[in-house]
Amino acid sequence: FGDSITEQGGYISLINSSLASKQIFPTILKRGIPGGTIRMIESGRYSPFRSFDTALADDKPTIVFILIGLNDIWSNSLPLRSNQDEFKKILFGMVRTAQDLGIKVILSTLTLIGEIIDSENSFEKDLAAYSQVIIEVAKVCGSALAQVHRDFLEYERLYNQDPPLNAGVLTTDLVHTCQAQQYCPPDAYGNIIIANAFAEALINNTLSKKMKL
Repeated sequence: FGDSITEQGGYISLINSSLASKQIFPTILKRGIPGGTIRMIESGRYSPFRSFDTALADDKPTIVFILIGLNDIWSNSLPLRSNQDEFKKILFGMVRTAQDLGIKVILSTLTLIGEIIDSENSFEKDLAAYSQVIIEVAKVCGSALAQVHRDFLEYERLYNQDPPLNAGVLTTDLVHTCQAQQYCPPDAYGNIIIANAFAEALINNTLSKKMKL
């Protein structure tokens, strides 16, 4: 479950390929909503998909990935945005809903909005704060965690210098890791970081040879 980064599917293709190389063959159901916020995923409003609890009951996944939150920070014009307290309450409820159905959950911290990560980036404070909320929910609920925000920042500090670029290192346009759903090369490194973080969380949580994600 996620926003347009999930809808584009770049990191999902890499996860699939990585698991297949280990003779693990999941069925992956993609639930990415362009411009999606956590309320849109949870409720199904303004979304082409069903509500979160209905999707879980119908699809019966083994594991659920949740990478959401950028649009709750990014734009005041988007419907159903949530502040940090609302975001935490909704995310906690979603995780518990899945766990009550016997579904494992992997939460992901956020990616970036703009690749200059110093004080010039007005979004980074909120990205760090929302990511910390996600970490706290994962800890309380005992769910797995993909530390994507940490890994994005580490890569930017190492490879985005002299002078730093605000896009073009891990993103194509400040946010997205693909130019479009139709063009998402496998070497787009933003996707590689997300896929590696998810794969690490999966491997650390006892994979079966067949599962539905």
